[in-house]
Amino acid sequence: RSEQELRALAGMGYQCATVDVSDRFGNYGIVGLLIWRESNSSLEVDTFLLSCRALGRGVEHRMLAFLAAGAIEHGLDAVTVRIAPTAKNLPARQFMREVADQYRRPDGNGPVLEYTLPPDRFRDLRWQPATEVLRQLPDVMYLRGGLGETTYLSPNPRVPLSGTLVVDG
Repeated sequence: RSEQELRALAGMGYQCATVDVSDRFGNYGIVGLLIWRESNSSLEVDTFLLSCRALGRGVEHRMLAFLAAGAIEHGLDAVTVRIAPTAKNLPARQFMREVADQYRRPDGNGPVLEYTLPPDRFRDLRWQPATEVLRQLPDVMYLRGGLGETTYLSPNPRVPLSGTLVVDG
């Protein structure tokens, strides 16, 4: 999305968070983007982007958990994710099939997949990697958005789950 499109979405009540990931080897930088809004009693996900550099390392699980925690915080009953199948979003469709297939329902808009997720079931979603993979996981992931607050979430079971950092400036 362009800066102009993001500004227009913000004017329509959408919120945005970027995802930064780092581990003991260094900082991967910004690897993801979330855009969502509150609609009726649901947190509707507009955009869920993740770079292939971070895909399959538990980051996508923590991103979905972040959205679920936000829904709970605002008293919402669901997190709604819609996916129009394309060649480029196969990893997203596979991820949602793995973690949320029981919550998929027909959208009525052709091949669009719609998931209505109960936030309390996804708030603590974590990837459960094989033991040999643990050494390769990023230690910390940051979701930046809002007014000077950065939420950090760890996809790695060796690192504390989450917290909030207040960013000066």
